[in-house]
Amino acid sequence: MGARGLPKHLVVIVPGARSEPHSHRGYDAGIVVLEGSVETRYGARLESSVISEAGDFLFILPARALVSRNDPAEQDNAALTRLPVPRESLAA
Repeated sequence: MGARGLPKHLVVIVPGARSEPHSHRGYDAGIVVLEGSVETRYGARLESSVISEAGDFLFILPARALVSRNDPAEQDNAALTRLPVPRESLAA
């Protein structure tokens, strides 16, 4: 995908904060962790995770990150991802 612009955002993530599960439509995102650490969960039920620390490059717990995306409307093009409800939750 050819970049027409490369907006950057300084993101401050407070301890305990999290985003809703989502995916990005039609653009790539790169994150460099500047300080702190970030847990990224992934998989069909968010069952897997990776912790990124300062200096790591990845796609987000207490951290500050510089985010670059090649879509000027990137917030409008982020689509929430609906997770399947675990069977254990249905029994409650």
